[in-house]
Amino acid sequence: EIQTKYWPDNSSYTYADFLAESNGITLDQRFIIVRNLVTEKAFLCWKNFVEKYMKCVAEAGMDPYNKAVFVLECYGTFSSKPSLLSVIAFEPREVDVFTYNLVNTAEEYSDYLLNKYAAELIGELCGRDIEQCGLLSDFAGLLNSPSKVYSSFADETPNKARKTEEQITAAVLSAQYKVIFPLIEQRRRGFIDKYYSAISVCLPWTNDYSEVKNEPYDMELRDLVFKSADIKITEDDRIIIKELRDARNQLAHNRVLSYGEVRKIAK
Repeated sequence: EIQTKYWPDNSSYTYADFLAESNGITLDQRFIIVRNLVTEKAFLCWKNFVEKYMKCVAEAGMDPYNKAVFVLECYGTFSSKPSLLSVIAFEPREVDVFTYNLVNTAEEYSDYLLNKYAAELIGELCGRDIEQCGLLSDFAGLLNSPSKVYSSFADETPNKARKTEEQITAAVLSAQYKVIFPLIEQRRRGFIDKYYSAISVCLPWTNDYSEVKNEPYDMELRDLVFKSADIKITEDDRIIIKELRDARNQLAHNRVLSYGEVRKIAK
């Protein structure tokens, strides 16, 4: 509209001149991301435009910090060539993706363990594709219904290759191995700490697998269940230990825990 009504007659006046001299336009308050520059020609066209834009900003006496910031996303060896532009080569690491997912899901999952589980699951489903991770984190209820939520995500994200049910299950299992397995072990040791003296009195002891238990921390969850009467474990604790044992066995046999079971363990 501005170009039609007010564009100068001077043929040397460019879009870069116009943008650098204009105030109050939306572009000035944005990061402009130019994606998929896969050829050197395309990259150089944008590079030259941005350099012209920044030169015009300086010549117009405008504050460069109140102008657009251009991010050129390019692929290929040409992208590492020196230029007047700042070139950032960044390949997200697994820890970068996890931290990003952790922050994105913190509002939905106030419990840190569930937050951590959600971050791991999104990473398993989207790999190191930061953008896809961000989009998936916007879908509520992923932990409760991973297959259903991921299908909705895939429907609304055409560029995302749809995963099979087997792949989704494998992703859920992997996330549970990373988060739930260590938690079960932590809780096992917590119960041993609680009943350490009573367990010590029952040792040494040989279980039904002919495994000799010589000290309290050797006791597995199934051992604690079997010897619960001798150790005088309370009924409430015995039920929890049994649930932990069943959950551990389920994961060990590649069977996914339900969200309800995960929440019980995370208490």
